[in-house]
Amino acid sequence: LIGRNAYDESEVAVFLGDLLLARYPALLAQRYTLPLKQMDGVALVEVIARQRSLRAKGGEFDLEKAAITLLQDFRSGALGRISLETPITRASMLTPDDFGL
Repeated sequence: LIGRNAYDESEVAVFLGDLLLARYPALLAQRYTLPLKQMDGVALVEVIARQRSLRAKGGEFDLEKAAITLLQDFRSGALGRISLETPITRASMLTPDDFGL
């Protein structure tokens, strides 16, 4: 397992948000009850912070907590059945060596 300190949760959440907005917008809309038009991963994390009233000291929205929330929702299956890998993306990662050629 990779520990939480080994990666930037905010960056991963933004990347995941972009990917989910492109492939599974209906699941995000259902979970977070939000309009998805013209939204990217950064905006998604910001909306989660606002909707969940995640605030840091000083009253600012806590985007780190919102990022962690998105990642936890994904990992726990709260967003629904999601696959990050498609047959096309999988095929693009394979090399001839993977087939024993």
